[in-house]
Amino acid sequence: MPVRRLALMLGLAMLASAPAPAQQGQGGAAPRAPTRAELDRSAANFRILVSALQASNVPERVKSGLFVCVHSFPFGRISQDTDRLIAQQHWSRTDPNLVLRAMIHACGVPPPPAQQH
Repeated sequence: MPVRRLALMLGLAMLASAPAPAQQGQGGAAPRAPTRAELDRSAANFRILVSALQASNVPERVKSGLFVCVHSFPFGRISQDTDRLIAQQHWSRTDPNLVLRAMIHACGVPPPPAQQH
């Protein structure tokens, strides 16, 4: 099974398997279901995350920070925060380095020295 397909399946499984209390919005109401476009963006972000975790050029402290972030927060929220930063900065969604940079920021992970400005 290609890594891309596995990453998509894992991402969708993570979104679908959240326990009921985590899926409830304020006031106990269930949040709206994500749109197909939101799921597609989240899957693309998840593929970038998986690639970063497997990359030899990403520092281990960044990988660890991203993993802790994914373990601690719903990936849908991480993806929304990543997309929000990309939009605010007018970055290209097609540049995986910029998406990863936004995700690192969304997770509160200190960026590698080359990315600090």
